[in-house]
Amino acid sequence: MFSPSLQLGILKASDLPGYPNKPVYIGNSNHVPPTHSSFMDCMDALFECLNLEPHPGMQAVLGHFIFTFIHPFHDNNGRLGRFLMNFMLISGGYPWRIVRSEKKYRNRYLHALETAFVKREIKPFVKMITQEMCVD
Repeated sequence: MFSPSLQLGILKASDLPGYPNKPVYIGNSNHVPPTHSSFMDCMDALFECLNLEPHPGMQAVLGHFIFTFIHPFHDNNGRLGRFLMNFMLISGGYPWRIVRSEKKYRNRYLHALETAFVKREIKPFVKMITQEMCVD
């Protein structure tokens, strides 16, 4: 819808609704997302990484992780990240997966993300998502 205005330079992507135009902070987290001024570069890097990864399962995990790391919106980043993950999963022939909402699963999910973001240890997040993929 906005593509012609973006292509002509009438609008910048950062002017579109929903794109950050000020710093974003996450409650109950030590993760500080990249600055709002680097949002477009981060999103470009996300798509570049996804294009370089041939395995759809890894694309899904990385897509979710990197998108939520960038944290481009003031709200619903986790939901959109999980939706993107599932879109990539089903595109790659995997079943749709829901991160269960019971407290112990949600806490495990949030802790795994926090560990990946703050300590740069992504293995617990990958393990958690992989285990969720094996649950029926």
